[in-house]
Amino acid sequence: MTLAGCAGTGMTGAGGGAKATATLAPKSGTNTGGTITFTQQSDGVMMVASVTGLPPNSTHGFHVHEKGDCSAPDAMSAGGHFNPTGKPHGQMSMPDHHAGDMNNLTADATAMRARASCCLT
Repeated sequence: MTLAGCAGTGMTGAGGGAKATATLAPKSGTNTGGTITFTQQSDGVMMVASVTGLPPNSTHGFHVHEKGDCSAPDAMSAGGHFNPTGKPHGQMSMPDHHAGDMNNLTADATAMRARASCCLT
C-alpha cells in the first residue's frame, strides 16, 4: 500500500493550539485514503490518523517521508523515510528507529479502516 499525504491546511485547534490536517491520497492503484490531523498541545503534537480502504485485518507500516512531493504516480517523489540520524528502520515503540517511523496501523475486520493516535514530543 502506498499513500501520499501532501496537502495541509493551517487552523487553530481547541484551546488555541495550532492545528494542521494532511489528506492521504490513494497512490499505486489503491483505494486507500484518509486524513492525519496534527494539533499542538503543551506536551508536544497530538497526531491522529484515520485511514480507510485497507484490506480487513491487515497490518501496514506507517511513516513520514523526506519530502512533501507526491507528484509521482507511485509516490516515490516523496523520497525515502525521514531518517536524519541514520537509525535502523523500526517503530516508535522501539529504542532505535527512523525519526519518521510510526507504529504500524492495523485495519479492523469490518469497516476496513484504521485509526491511530500518539503524542509526538
